Amino acid sequence: MKEYQERPVVSKDARVVEEIEVGKDVDSRKETIKDTVRETEVDIETDGDVEDNKSV
Repeated sequence: MKEYQERPVVSKDARVVEEIEVGKDVDSRKETIKDTVRETEVDIETDGDVEDNKSV
């Protein structure tokens, strides 16, 4: 009596199913904007002894 062994043969083939195109439309524009800007002024007062390290 002879013994046989079965081995499956499996293979994969890549194929193109559909093609798509990817792109982007670039748009540029220039705007002039006019508006009022708030400005804050701060006065700083120092109390006590303050050392000046600028004397090098």
